[in-house]
Amino acid sequence: GAHGATDDVIVLSPGGGVSIQDSAQDKVTITSSGITLRENNVDTIAIASGVVTIGSSTDKVTINGTSGITIKENNADTISMVNGVVTIGSATDQVEINGTSGITIRENNVDTITLAGGVVDIGDTSNEHVEIDSNGMKVKDGSTVLATFATDVTLGEVASSKRNIFIDADSGIKIRNNTTELASFGTDMVIGEVASGKRNILIDTDAGMS
Repeated sequence: GAHGATDDVIVLSPGGGVSIQDSAQDKVTITSSGITLRENNVDTIAIASGVVTIGSSTDKVTINGTSGITIKENNADTISMVNGVVTIGSATDQVEINGTSGITIRENNVDTITLAGGVVDIGDTSNEHVEIDSNGMKVKDGSTVLATFATDVTLGEVASSKRNIFIDADSGIKIRNNTTELASFGTDMVIGEVASGKRNILIDTDAGMS
């Protein structure tokens, strides 16, 4: 185009690079600092220092050879992909997919569901939560197991001076102090600990009570 024209021209500016433009509002500009594509008077694609940016300042995709890929929507980073980790959502409410440590769902800045190594945790693992794996299900308070559901069922903590109920799939129900049986209800019934110097009552389904 003629000197000074802005439509259908290639503009060479000393120190300002090269512009290939249909108009001032739609053009590609190449400078020492990078490449910019402008459409409808808005810079929509920029390439500079190894970083590619597609979109506006509030809604865009950024591709960075060092820090990965980030998708921003409504001026907030909503999806990021860095070093094999995908994060969807904000810092306080998100889903994180990690090829090494599994999947984590965070709500209100607390990790409420985690899936890792074949184990599913539902709830805050520092407090009350449920743990599910191939062996069964546990109800826990932090690291303390309060109930176990598998082939057999345990209700209550199994520890020194702790009472619990053990439901054996084959032999019945046992009331225990830690692992010491205080009463058992199966084919026969025993009330009291069976040990030297201990008193107990046996109700035999065939022979009666003794």
